[in-house]
Amino acid sequence: MHKSLRHVRFAFAAFCGVACMLLIVLWLRSFDAATTYYGRISGTQAVELISQRGFTGLVLFDPSITPHSYKARWGLRTVELTLAEPQWDFGIRSESDRYLQLMVPWWFIVLIVAVSPFVALTIRWRFSLRTMLIATTVVAVALGGIAIYGR
Repeated sequence: MHKSLRHVRFAFAAFCGVACMLLIVLWLRSFDAATTYYGRISGTQAVELISQRGFTGLVLFDPSITPHSYKARWGLRTVELTLAEPQWDFGIRSESDRYLQLMVPWWFIVLIVAVSPFVALTIRWRFSLRTMLIATTVVAVALGGIAIYGR
């Protein structure tokens, strides 16, 4: 069983390497074009996944407050950018209950994907049943909080 886990770890490292290269391509593309994947979640909630000027973001909002028409359930919009200052920092912006924007720079995502294979190859994870139950409970409480906040 130990050898098969070793192969899985190396496969994970190879997957992360490919993913890292693709993320770098998306990062570089974000300086030339703003790409938005948008759609309605419900009648009063819409979501946008944004990639522009060196960052990616998630926007949750009420579609009635935006000038864009969200007649289609889901869509993709790409706009060419002029020269603009890149965003290198993290950000959270909220306006009442109708708008929430989370921004993460691409360099951070690339860094996490690049470091994760080294962590997987060097650390030997051993968990007891008690630890796994505690972790499962924490994840369930966090997902429940997200579900309650989404209402």
